[in-house]
Amino acid sequence: MRPHRHLGADIGLSGLIKWIRYPRVNSEAAGLDVVTSVADRFDGAFAHQLLQDCLVLLDSPLSSRDIEILWLAGTFREFDLERLGIDGRVWLRRIADICIDRIRRDDLSFTPAAAATVVDEAMREAVRAEVRSVGPAWSRPRPTTPTVRSMVSSRPCNRQWTSMRTSRSGCCSGP
Repeated sequence: MRPHRHLGADIGLSGLIKWIRYPRVNSEAAGLDVVTSVADRFDGAFAHQLLQDCLVLLDSPLSSRDIEILWLAGTFREFDLERLGIDGRVWLRRIADICIDRIRRDDLSFTPAAAATVVDEAMREAVRAEVRSVGPAWSRPRPTTPTVRSMVSSRPCNRQWTSMRTSRSGCCSGP
């Protein structure tokens, strides 16, 4: 595998998650479209790091559920693999397949190397502990919260401002 050049950008799974979050992606097909787009960035350079990140996680002892929880947390609950019926390890394999296809557009003989082994046991245990600690919280349903609009319109001054914002008079001065 040819080494990717330093791009000065967040690449790999952490960078992909940002693209999945904004704008909101809410289907598997749309998610895979984003993966394809991100893997193609900088003439395919992102595909190398995305693939490496996927291979490391696929080679890890993390369960599919652990991967789903990490993905859910990373996307701030915006892309819920479980809700979409996607197994966490299957999702990573799909990302890896897209990356391999993109890399092979430039190098037909490309064969993915084995994932780099994580030898930092302290880091490995820290990740496991984090997954154990946040897993139950991310598995619970999201509490229902009022919308910003309903909170703003419930304040007396804001109700008055909302009704008078075109006249520019009253207790509040609007934009």
